[in-house]
Amino acid sequence: MKIRKIVKRLFLTVFLLLVLLVGALFAIPYFFKDEVLATVREELNANLNATVDFKDVHLSLIRDFPRLCLQLQDFSVMGIEPFEGVELVSGETFEVALNIMSVIKADRPIEVHSIHLEAPRVHVLVLENGQANYDIAKPTPEPTTEEAMPPLQVELASYSLANGRLIYDDRVQGMYVEALGLDHSGKGDFTLEVYDFSTLTAIDSLTVESGGIRYLRNAAVDLDATLQADLPNMKFTLKENALQVNALQLEADGFIAMPTEAIEMDLSFHAPKSDFRQLLSLIPNAYIAGYEQVKVDGRFELAGNVKGVYEGDRYPAFELKALIENGAVQYPDLPMGLGDIQTNIQVSSPQGDLDRMVIDIPTFRLRVGDNPISGRFALRTPLSDPDMDTEIKGTLDLEQLARAFPMEGIETLAGIIRADIEIKTRMSTIDRGDYEAVNMRGELDMQNIRYAAAPYPAMNFQSIQVAFTPQRVELNRFDAQLGKSDLKASGAIDNVLAYFTPNKTMTGQLSVQSNYFNADEWMEETAASSTAAAQPMGASPESVEAPFDRFDFALDAQLGKIDYDVYTLTNTSASGRFTPNRMTLSSMATQLGASDLRGSGEITGVWDYLFDNGTLGGQLQVASNTFDLNPFMVATEPATSTQEPTAYEPVLIPGNIDMQIDARVDRLLYPGLELRDLVGSLVIADQEVMIESLRAKGLDGDIALSGSYNTQQPDKPAFTFKYDLSKLDFQKAFQAFNSFAALAPIGKYINGRFSSSLIMDGFLGQDMMPQFNSLSADGFLATINAYVQGFPPLNAVGEKLNLDYLKNLNLTDTKNWFAVKDGQVELKEFDYQVKDVEMKIGGTHGIASQQMNYNILARLPRKLLEQNPAGQAAASGLAQLRKEAGNMGINLAESEYVNVQINLTGSMTDPKVGLKLLGAGGASLAASAKEALKDEVEAGKEQLKQEAQKQVDAAKEQAKEAVTTAKDTITKAVTGKVEETKQEVKEQLNEQVKDLGKDTKEDIQKKLDDFNPLKKKKKKDGN
Repeated sequence: MKIRKIVKRLFLTVFLLLVLLVGALFAIPYFFKDEVLATVREELNANLNATVDFKDVHLSLIRDFPRLCLQLQDFSVMGIEPFEGVELVSGETFEVALNIMSVIKADRPIEVHSIHLEAPRVHVLVLENGQANYDIAKPTPEPTTEEAMPPLQVELASYSLANGRLIYDDRVQGMYVEALGLDHSGKGDFTLEVYDFSTLTAIDSLTVESGGIRYLRNAAVDLDATLQADLPNMKFTLKENALQVNALQLEADGFIAMPTEAIEMDLSFHAPKSDFRQLLSLIPNAYIAGYEQVKVDGRFELAGNVKGVYEGDRYPAFELKALIENGAVQYPDLPMGLGDIQTNIQVSSPQGDLDRMVIDIPTFRLRVGDNPISGRFALRTPLSDPDMDTEIKGTLDLEQLARAFPMEGIETLAGIIRADIEIKTRMSTIDRGDYEAVNMRGELDMQNIRYAAAPYPAMNFQSIQVAFTPQRVELNRFDAQLGKSDLKASGAIDNVLAYFTPNKTMTGQLSVQSNYFNADEWMEETAASSTAAAQPMGASPESVEAPFDRFDFALDAQLGKIDYDVYTLTNTSASGRFTPNRMTLSSMATQLGASDLRGSGEITGVWDYLFDNGTLGGQLQVASNTFDLNPFMVATEPATSTQEPTAYEPVLIPGNIDMQIDARVDRLLYPGLELRDLVGSLVIADQEVMIESLRAKGLDGDIALSGSYNTQQPDKPAFTFKYDLSKLDFQKAFQAFNSFAALAPIGKYINGRFSSSLIMDGFLGQDMMPQFNSLSADGFLATINAYVQGFPPLNAVGEKLNLDYLKNLNLTDTKNWFAVKDGQVELKEFDYQVKDVEMKIGGTHGIASQQMNYNILARLPRKLLEQNPAGQAAASGLAQLRKEAGNMGINLAESEYVNVQINLTGSMTDPKVGLKLLGAGGASLAASAKEALKDEVEAGKEQLKQEAQKQVDAAKEQAKEAVTTAKDTITKAVTGKVEETKQEVKEQLNEQVKDLGKDTKEDIQKKLDDFNPLKKKKKKDGN
């Protein structure tokens, strides 16, 4: 009984211990979750130049006991400039097994045991300048003596990834690799200096391109390989391995060693089986679903090796052998087959110079239907002096080829190609003109070639005839219908063998004619690219084969009509010489509607701009008799007739253009504006157009313009301009310039001429109109024989003062300075006189609201005021105030003039006029402003005196003592009101002069003199 109790208690104790242990295994990770999460974020942020994000972190001691398993859920690493928007790495799960004590103890490095990624997406991008998006590690400072150990210690035993996607896009080497459905794992004792590294790799779809040539397309790959790593000697040796690409099996042996910058290698590979079916599976489109049902006969051999050192221009020796005998192919769903496939390919190069490489194909044959094709090809000294011996003879019916071989994505393929060509010569023989020693003869004839494949329109090459002679290769005829476009060409190539050497340039002549060319059919619809212009994940490059880019041709082009977007060009011609990245135009001309354009100059970077997102540069001189800019304005049509008139969208400047254009236009048409004798220069760079010294005649005067238009923020284009306008017509300028109408609405009511100089900058809205709250401007407007009539604010002033001649003003030889800021136009104070009325005018109005706050200090003859009820009342009041002031010992002198402050408020169309008497006498307006305080005091005395008089009249029957008391009371009241009025006027004057410290006329003049829109550009160029 006692033993049973002991056993029972022992069992309960053990059970409780197990429960506590299991509970601890679940609980401990949560105890340290915050610490681990903080550590992960801290390490990532401290060591990476990238944006790192993850949805959640999970910790477990059960998953990989006794290690701590850390999982990041929905993680991503995004690049920063210039790779902003390019995802370097992302995935569903990133899992790492860590030594838990290395995480808990701050004095120990974090030890990594294993790594696993679930559904990772990796996009490696190397730009043309060599900058790579994977280079995100921040530079680590030199360790100090106090640093005992690094913060991270990798003792990796294994790693793996499942269902991954990989893109490797190297634009320096011209290499593109895409792997979809990637499973990969590796293991080994990485803590040792010499260890075996075992890997398993499976890829559902692999595409490989290099130099514009696609070697693999959607190939299935399996690799089981063991690599011996010798880290002290940096030598990696292949051991057991097996590679299968589609149906082709390969085995490899050898090593790669990198003890120095030179790479030593001794590698060989061969196909263990000799069934032609395996080799055929590598050909694009050949390896299709149900490939095992394809009937394939024939044998093949494939072997090669690479041995030697690769360093700089020094290459290892290599050799490749491929043999196909009696090959034949019949696809079960196609009515025809391919037969008599024979070839023997041998490529060999000794170590050192690639110019010693030899390519030898002594024979190749192929039969498509009943048409045989045969030939040979040999090439030696390909770099220095291509020595070619080749022959091709036969007929290829493309329609029969489409019935014998799968053509994925091709809708139509037909036509006949006949070739009978023999070339046996060296390029040096052609170069020195020894044509008797040149064996080059034959013809290439293509008739009725029809090809259709999305996304491009159908193409029909009616006739292409090429003749080979000892002197050159002549394109005698090229006649094609490309979609809606027709194209004819002829020409010649002087040194066709230059195609085979990267050190030579192909030269020749080309003449092109077209009655109609529709460019829209051949333009790719692409959204604005990111800074890195990267391909999206899972997308292969647009171009399968890179265009040939070593040529120098004389060009003569004549095109009758070109449709591009909303534009139609006619009578287009161009002549000159062009290479891939330099086009020298001796002349060019085109017609765009009523616009004609002609010019000459140089354009650089054409090939890079078209095919590699490069920069288009150059310098052009263009001229035009008439050029209409209206068709270039991108209009947004209203949906109904009741909507506002057509608005314009911003014209975006491409970022990869760096060009200068010197223009001369006899007549330039712009919405609402016609300019003549225009001369100027445009500099286009960095998504900005800079205008330098543009001069023209228009609006009955002279116009000069400098400035810039910047679209680096596409939704918020910026501009900065300086205008110098001389003797322009007010009404025409008001109608032509929206900005002028907003800044100076009075211009609508002015007839005559003006000159102006101003600097203006700000932002444009989507309607191409300035955003007035961002507008800043400084300048002056000088009137010449101008006349204002019907301006509502002046009408209101004239009505208020009953002075009709203030309603219509003659503005002759005035100069008015102004500034614009925060949506307000500030008119600097200026003097003006109408007959015997002197005025000082200044104030502000809102650009958008048109609300005014203008002050006019006017010195008015008393006799003019007395002609209206308001003036008579004022004169009567002044006389009464003078009489009563005399009774109290205060003297008011008689005067012929009254100084009045006129305050204009309200809007331009609904003005409000306020009047205030500032004083009387012969003082000038300059003095009146300073004496405004005294005038307010006098006005206060008058008001109080009137009230005091009422009290005196009511108390006449009282005793003299009472009168004296009343007088004292009035005097005190008047004195108090004086002080009160004095304070009010002081505050008012302070309000009026608080902005006097801002831009003065001299400051504005300095800005006008110093304006230079190209200062930044010249500084950047070092000029």
